[in-house]
Amino acid sequence: MTKRLRLAVATSLMALVLSSCSVFSSMATPDPRDDVPTLEVAWRVEGEVPIIPFDGAGTPESTSATSGDRYFATYHGDGMTSGVQAVDLTSGETLWKTGTNLLCGLSEPSASGILVAWQSSQREGSDCDAVTALSADTGETLWTQQVEDPVHRGGLGPKSVAATDRTVTVPTACGILRLDAATGEELGRLPDSPCGDELASGTGAITTGELIIVPGAEALTAFDAASGEEVWRTPGTALEIDEVRSHDPLVLDMTVDGVPGIREVDVSTGEIGPLIGRPLPRIHSGDFPIAQPGGDEIVGSYENLIGGIDGTYGSSLRAWDRASGEETFVWHTAGDELIGVDETGAYLGRTIDTDSRGGYAYWVMHRPPGGEVESVGWIDDQVLEFMKVDDLLLVHGWADPGDDSGLQGAITTAYRLPEQGTEVEPPAPKSAAAPIAWADDDVRTDPTVDLCAQVAPETLRELGIGDAADRPAPLGCAWEGGGVYLSAGATAFAPGTTDPVTGEEGERRSGAERARTAFEGLRSDGAYSEVAGLGDEAIVVTSETVGAPAHDELRTPPVSSAAVELVVREGNLVVAISVGSGETPSMFTSPPESLLPVSGARLEQIAIRAADDVLVAAGAGPLDAPAVEGPTGVPDVCGTITVEGLDAAPDALASGTDPRVSACLWQGDDEVARSGFVYAAAYEAGPGPLSGMTAADRAAAVYGTSRGEPLQIDGADEAHLELSPRSWQGSARVVARSGDVVVIAQVRTEEDEDTPDAEDRALEHSRAEATRIAEELLAAR
Repeated sequence: MTKRLRLAVATSLMALVLSSCSVFSSMATPDPRDDVPTLEVAWRVEGEVPIIPFDGAGTPESTSATSGDRYFATYHGDGMTSGVQAVDLTSGETLWKTGTNLLCGLSEPSASGILVAWQSSQREGSDCDAVTALSADTGETLWTQQVEDPVHRGGLGPKSVAATDRTVTVPTACGILRLDAATGEELGRLPDSPCGDELASGTGAITTGELIIVPGAEALTAFDAASGEEVWRTPGTALEIDEVRSHDPLVLDMTVDGVPGIREVDVSTGEIGPLIGRPLPRIHSGDFPIAQPGGDEIVGSYENLIGGIDGTYGSSLRAWDRASGEETFVWHTAGDELIGVDETGAYLGRTIDTDSRGGYAYWVMHRPPGGEVESVGWIDDQVLEFMKVDDLLLVHGWADPGDDSGLQGAITTAYRLPEQGTEVEPPAPKSAAAPIAWADDDVRTDPTVDLCAQVAPETLRELGIGDAADRPAPLGCAWEGGGVYLSAGATAFAPGTTDPVTGEEGERRSGAERARTAFEGLRSDGAYSEVAGLGDEAIVVTSETVGAPAHDELRTPPVSSAAVELVVREGNLVVAISVGSGETPSMFTSPPESLLPVSGARLEQIAIRAADDVLVAAGAGPLDAPAVEGPTGVPDVCGTITVEGLDAAPDALASGTDPRVSACLWQGDDEVARSGFVYAAAYEAGPGPLSGMTAADRAAAVYGTSRGEPLQIDGADEAHLELSPRSWQGSARVVARSGDVVVIAQVRTEEDEDTPDAEDRALEHSRAEATRIAEELLAAR
């Protein structure tokens, strides 16, 4: 019952093992290269024009800018220096180049030609503590200003910087710093509050140039950057901004009402648009969401695109309607790359064979908003480093010694990107793997379907998740809400030669055999117990406490924890479900403690339902789950027990949808541990369809999580009392069991005056109250 939970297996099985397949069918002769032209070369220059790929190290949105026919971008020097390079997009000529220390951000030029480089003031510095205003025409330094309370270059949170003809705005650890655009003179910060408030923790104020937008606990507020006056205020709760994905329109990676995701914000009204796609994990854990506006859509991916688009939800290219947030398009071909997005749509690239001799070429595709993917042209060369700038595709390469261009060494070639394409299907990717030899009864998941997201909303509501059940499944398939969590993982194993546990190559085995090997690796952990009759094989680990002393003492209200981890294999599919109280546990941690008691028997039933949801969605299942007897129910503790002497209304702790558990907490006015409190809980144990425990076994286990002196309680089969005197305070805890019902009463009393008998009086009051409450709860049932 109280085993320490091992690694949260739902997270370790989250990635799907999927086939690499092309949306286009295979082509016979004639060669499609004969029907699609090579891309027009706009210009080719010696040297490397800066390219900022979608690689997580920086984004084109924050480290490059265009203005008319000019392109401004960050280049990197010797590792500790960088700079700004201005390029004429009509010819590729470098107009000017200026060196700086490591840059933190680059603004778009203002109408009057001010370009702002936000950087470190020291060559090897890591703080973003200097602002330099440059002439967009010449690169000349106009002024430099130091920044107090700077943010760290590698720190979390948005790093938007902007310039208008009136102001320059850059983030600090304490809000957005406003500077006079002409002189660099400080104009103050917004919000105007002492340093050290919530902004320093990364809630992420941002600047659009004209506006400073500040998220807060109760509203998203915009201020005029020049005057500092409030422009609009949009109500909301737990608002945070993690990153700016686009400035025009304003697309943010932000949290609204505790739900993180991609949303668009109307800068004229403050209206926050719908969630785009699915909620994001609160900490991105190294992934790199891309969300770029293209016409009436947001196009992007929620994972790092290095190596191309691969077989998970996040790294398939997707499009969502900007007005509704609903998915309108999905594209998955292993190895394809997102080139860029503009008002004409999205551009994709694919490495192909140049001809039958096996050389490299690059196929370029385009999808207009609401349309289909078309072929627009190809490049008769290998493409590794590239970036879309306006209607050009900039590609780094090396001069061919055999041509007559006169160029030498590293070069940059600009190809024109056509808006219109043809329906000619592209060649297969050069890196395309051989088709997977699936068995007839294998689960063959579509590469764009995330099996773990198939947990039914009804299952989440039964658990008590709340509003999360009505939203799209979060990336990572981990739901939280209402004091409980559920996470799911699913892996469909394909036939192959790689051992799924060791990664070593060996003999070719079927998908089911590889799934069995992976399952055996989990079983060998030793923490799991076998579950008979569930799928082909199943294992589980459970943990449960109800109203246990916090930190083994009675001075603070007791805590509860309950968790179930279920792993089921059926054929080549392995499904892992983790469900419990509190927040989703981290790797190698015990279940989180919470004031909220949750029935372990109920969690076991919900774990089976969630696993069945995933299996059925995959075409497997349903599970033949054992039937269990329903609960009788326990009395409503808050309505049954009356507490005097504490000037506070009781807090109901248990979910109202669980008839097996009810708990209540009364605390003094200041609601801190040293004030008095009364805690009471009633718990009806239930049989475990996974653990195999009877209701009596479970009740005895919960009763035995604390110890004390035997106590006679009316209506109890057994009871014990624990006392804890402390100065003029006294705490008492009574635990009693009657059949499959356990009641807990814990009371802390604090006398008003430190008299010689204060401790005894406090202790006696706590003992009498705890005993009374336990007896009344047993009698009420």
